[in-house]
Amino acid sequence: MAENNIQLYDSEGEKRDLGVMPLAARRALMIAGELLTPEGWKSLTLADRRTVVVEGCKATLDRAKVQDVTHKANPPSDWGDAVTDPPVDEVPADLLERLGADRPLENTQWAELRPLDRFVFVLVLKEGPPERLPRFYDGLFRRPEPVVAVAAAAGAGHFRMVSTHRAVASARVQMRPESLALFLGGENTPDQMFAMARIAGIQAGKHASQLLPLCYPSPITRVEVVCHADYGTGSIVIRATVDAVEKSGVDTEAMVAATIAALTLVDFAKHVDRHVMVTDVQLVEEKDVEG
Repeated sequence: MAENNIQLYDSEGEKRDLGVMPLAARRALMIAGELLTPEGWKSLTLADRRTVVVEGCKATLDRAKVQDVTHKANPPSDWGDAVTDPPVDEVPADLLERLGADRPLENTQWAELRPLDRFVFVLVLKEGPPERLPRFYDGLFRRPEPVVAVAAAAGAGHFRMVSTHRAVASARVQMRPESLALFLGGENTPDQMFAMARIAGIQAGKHASQLLPLCYPSPITRVEVVCHADYGTGSIVIRATVDAVEKSGVDTEAMVAATIAALTLVDFAKHVDRHVMVTDVQLVEEKDVEG
C-alpha cells in the first residue's frame, strides 16, 4: 500500500495513475478546507495529484501546499469547512459501537495507527455503507481467513491448515555491564524501557514498506517483540517475530522490527554509555506454521 510515499488501501486497488481520488487525498483536502470535484481532480497533472496524496499521508500536512495545488484545478476548488484529525488517545465511542465485539479496537492500537488510518476509520464510519467499515478494519489489521490446503500425503478428504508464514529475527544492544545495571536500575525499570522498545519495534515491523524503498507490503497478521537483559555481558537481546498470510517474505519486516527496537534502547541508553551499539542483527528462522 505504499510506493514513493503514496499509500493506497487494498480496497482502492492498483490506482497508480490516481485517476480516482484516493483516501489520502481526501484527508488532505478536508483538513485543508478544500472542496474539489472529481472533474477538478482529474484536471490536475499526475505530479500535482501525487503531491496532494503525499501530503495526505503525512502526520502533519502542509495546508498551504495543498491549496496551491488544488487552486490549479478546472473547475477550481471551493472553500469548505476544514476538519481535524480524530483524537489520538481514545477510540471514538460510535466507532467502537459500530465495530462490535467481533472487531475489538483498544486505545493502544488506536494510538499506534497512522493519522491517515484514524482519519479514514472515522470517514468510513460517517459515509458508509455499513459493510465498508468491517472490510476496512479487516484489511487494516490483516485478518484474512486461514488458507485451507490439501495435505500432500493425506488421503482423500483430509485437509490441513496452513495459517501463517513466520520470520524471526534478533538484534543485540551492547554496552558495559555496569552501564546496563545503571540503565535498567533506579527509575528506569526494565519493564518501562522494554515496553518502549516493543512499541517501536512493532510499529516498524508493520510499516517496513514505508521505510525501505521498493519493499512491497506484506499481509502481516502479528508482530511480537521480546527483550531480555543479560547483565553478565552487558547486553540486551531483542527477538522479533512476524507472522503473515502466505509466503510473503517477512524476513525484512522481522529484521526491521528487531533493529528499530534495538535503536530505541540505544537512544535511551546513550546517556549512560556513549559507546552503546547495536550488533548481531540477523534472521534466526523463517518457516510456515501449520494449524
